[in-house]
Amino acid sequence: MKILFLHLYNEEFGMGGADRGVYDLTTALKNKFGVEICAVMNAGPLAQALEESGIPVTTIPKPKIQTLKILQVLTDSLSTFKPDVVHSHHRYMTFLAYVFFKKKAVILHTQR
Repeated sequence: MKILFLHLYNEEFGMGGADRGVYDLTTALKNKFGVEICAVMNAGPLAQALEESGIPVTTIPKPKIQTLKILQVLTDSLSTFKPDVVHSHHRYMTFLAYVFFKKKAVILHTQR
């Protein structure tokens, strides 16, 4: 199974609860269950921690005003990685995935 994780976070605060949850979930799925993982998110401590754990990360701009750039990165990631599931932890990223990519993969959203 292949899962693409989408996440936006405020890198100024380091890794908070949701970010830690994304890290724990992605590394557990990869290491314990052999799931192929890829992540799309803004640069920062979480992206760096995932890359250090061997999870490929594609970075996107954080400002939502750059939606066209974000959509281009998502399109490229989906066509290259070909995930079975797109798992998002951010409403904006879930919205983009559902509106533009719902026919390409199962879209799953979780948020605390």
